Amino acid sequence: MTPAYLPFIRQLFDRMYRSWRVIGREWLIAMGLVTGLSLWLLLGHTATQRLDNIVYDVMLQSYVRPANPDIVLVTFDAQSQAKLGPTALNGESVATVVSRLGQAQNVLLNIDLPASDPGIPVLAETMSRQGNVLLPYLALPSGSMTHKWLPQPSLMAAAAGLCNLDFVVSSDAMVRSFYLQEGNALRRNPHCAIAMLQPAAASRLDMTDREVATHNYDLRHIPFAGKSGHFTEVTFSDVLQGKVSAAIFQRKYVLLGATVTGLGDDYAVPVNESSTRMADIEVLANAMDALRQNITIRDASTLLKLSINLFPLLILYFCIFFFSARRIILLFVTLGAGVLAASAVLMQFGIWVTPVPCVISLVLAYPLWSWRRLEAALAYMQETFDRIRQEPLPRGTPQTTLTLPKVLDERIARIREVADQMSDWRQFMFDGINSAPDAALIVDASGRVVVANQAAARRFSGGLEDPLYGRFLSQLLLPYEPQIADQLESWMGLLDTHAIAAAPEGIEVVGSDGKRLLVKCVPFVNVHRKLSGWIVSIIDISSLRQAEQGRDEALRFLSHDMRAPQASILALIDMQRSNNALPPDEFLARVEQYARRALGLADDFVQLARAEAQHYHFEEESLLEIVCDAMDEMWALANSRHIKLVYPELQDEAMVLADRRMLTRVMINLISNAIKYSPMHTAVRCHLYRDAQHWCCEVIDQGYGVTPEQQAAMFNRFTRFMSPEHPVTEGIGLGLAFVKTVLDRHGASVTVESQPGKGTIIRVALLMT
Repeated sequence: MTPAYLPFIRQLFDRMYRSWRVIGREWLIAMGLVTGLSLWLLLGHTATQRLDNIVYDVMLQSYVRPANPDIVLVTFDAQSQAKLGPTALNGESVATVVSRLGQAQNVLLNIDLPASDPGIPVLAETMSRQGNVLLPYLALPSGSMTHKWLPQPSLMAAAAGLCNLDFVVSSDAMVRSFYLQEGNALRRNPHCAIAMLQPAAASRLDMTDREVATHNYDLRHIPFAGKSGHFTEVTFSDVLQGKVSAAIFQRKYVLLGATVTGLGDDYAVPVNESSTRMADIEVLANAMDALRQNITIRDASTLLKLSINLFPLLILYFCIFFFSARRIILLFVTLGAGVLAASAVLMQFGIWVTPVPCVISLVLAYPLWSWRRLEAALAYMQETFDRIRQEPLPRGTPQTTLTLPKVLDERIARIREVADQMSDWRQFMFDGINSAPDAALIVDASGRVVVANQAAARRFSGGLEDPLYGRFLSQLLLPYEPQIADQLESWMGLLDTHAIAAAPEGIEVVGSDGKRLLVKCVPFVNVHRKLSGWIVSIIDISSLRQAEQGRDEALRFLSHDMRAPQASILALIDMQRSNNALPPDEFLARVEQYARRALGLADDFVQLARAEAQHYHFEEESLLEIVCDAMDEMWALANSRHIKLVYPELQDEAMVLADRRMLTRVMINLISNAIKYSPMHTAVRCHLYRDAQHWCCEVIDQGYGVTPEQQAAMFNRFTRFMSPEHPVTEGIGLGLAFVKTVLDRHGASVTVESQPGKGTIIRVALLMT
């Protein structure tokens, strides 16, 4: 048994193969170059570094957050310099400030003092006493070695530890990241951001080892909390003068440094709005805050970078075989936006993946795809043009030029001209099939419907939940029983050349609605002379069969009913000429009887023919007047049989839209039948009443009644019911057929209620005006 998914896979690969033939090897080569470019940009090349930085800086704005209250900056700024003077920043003043920071968790002293400063011993003693002061150093590359710029030896000896204060400066001269550690395999020193958050026990450096080969480890990007001045800041002068309470530094991380130009370092950062620079201790504060909240940003692994940047390209290469041009454009935009969104989401999880290589690849892939698509379209135009030239066109259709021009616009115009001709021809053929009065279906070689005209839709769709297209012909014809069962066992065998040859005139069936249909099937082939499908026509021959039936009934009527009285008259004439002649009065009476019978039969037949064929003149008429006129005309017949006629008791005129002459004849026939088939000394009553939107007229007799089987056939032509208890009446059974025909033309209904021996009620319902 074939698995259900195999046809889908087969269809998928078939579509890819057909698209591959159109797109060709050039597309594969172009996409290979685009993928190689993406890998080249992704794996370390700096060509897109500026774009990477721009995207990174934009996404970095989502990290803006309130200042961490545990970090306090003590700055020797321009205000302090103005208050204290240019020489106020010395060992003694710094020692005083450091002593007032004694309740801090850790203190970073980032102030350079000259070796000749006499206050350095005082500062060293204060630092030693405090036990929580860290000193920064710089590790600057010098060729293959790293040169360390260390503080004063006495200060290093008194410090609780040393830490690295280097930041990574990007190619655009901005600081965005730092390394958590620097050193070598034997000794690694922490960055100030991580050293400040740990107990004051950082490693000490050997002062003599100022130039060693070291490396940096564990790069982290800084998610800046805000612009310059974001963190809590107090001035050096206020602390020195005792204007700041010591409680503000309790259990806090204090960064002490100079922000005056020339005394301290500053850097350009990507989130600074008010100025272009930020002091090094402010950059350090942002790094410490990010580490404390565990929101520093790492570079993604190579595998993740490849996944984020190459997976959209793989999706593009796969979908290119299935999507339309409009959807491809949307796909390019969606993939580009998706890569940017994925990079932004990963950044919120502390992982940085640059989306620029993928976006650049997508931007380059679109014109390449457009170029290849255009080349394929031009080739297809030429192929289509050559194929269309070989197809037949209706006579009188002007032929186009045999060659295509070189210019694209002219090619399109020429192809459009030829395509319009073919479209007009196909539309002409389709409209012809669709407008055919009989149901027509075109099915493929397997028997599935591919074209159905309006007549077929009206015939079959009413009883089907699904549309005709895609349905099997045998399923549509299942309710119909073939009339040549000995040659066609079932509708499954219809689409067979031998079965069709056995029924060249078609297969006649009877539908559920009683209509007679003729099913005819003709095969057709393609240009390669292979069977493509079948044209099936379903012709309604009900009117033809009714006409044949009417012809047979008319012949039977003429040959029997009309000949009988004429033959009787001729027999009487022959008898009168012989020796057995009748008295003149009796002879004339019998001739008159037969002549009147023949005249009545002819009149009934002519009345029915007129009811079926003539044009009706509908006007607003009173149904009450029509019924009363009919009863007046039947009064003599009723009186001769001692039958009482009971007129309707209705005050309303009961207005209906009717042909007065024909509807009066209908009521006469109904009342006449009620009188003929009722015993003497009974009554025939007409009752008029209103029912919803109809006026109803009931002709009620007290006659012999009819059985349910007789009720079903009483409105058929030439139908008469003879039984020993019924009186013998003249007629050939056309009166009620006339009634049914006229009422159908009026859009009215007629129903019968009767039981043998209990009389009959014939009810006529007409729409009121």
